[in-house]
Amino acid sequence: MSKFGVFKNAFIRVNGVDLSNHCTELRFRERSAVIPSHAMSDDYEFAKPGLFNIEASATFLQDFAAGSVDATINPLWANRSEFGLLLRADSAAVSTTNPSYSGLAFIESYSPIGGAHGANLMAEVVFQPAGNWSRLTT
Repeated sequence: MSKFGVFKNAFIRVNGVDLSNHCTELRFRERSAVIPSHAMSDDYEFAKPGLFNIEASATFLQDFAAGSVDATINPLWANRSEFGLLLRADSAAVSTTNPSYSGLAFIESYSPIGGAHGANLMAEVVFQPAGNWSRLTT
């Protein structure tokens, strides 16, 4: 069985803008709500899966130039906009070994300035779903 390899060429498109060349860290998490389903006389707590949820986060090398990180993220954050978000583990074409994850999102949090003394200026963004998401392999 083949392994993916070094994670070094991820793809992130925010509201139609490819920010991959500024992205230093990308995370995508799928989860399910936990619905308690135990009742009187049960000896154990147990649960059932509830609604699905996703969370995506990215860390970018900050850039305040037109068409770059802050110019893309800040208006979406300030206007509480919903927008298209597309993620892939690799910038290569979508395939069964390189699925894309996409859907409507909004920005839960945006940290436009961050970093240690002497380090690169970083921007952290957390995205939340604003609609259904798709996993595509073609």
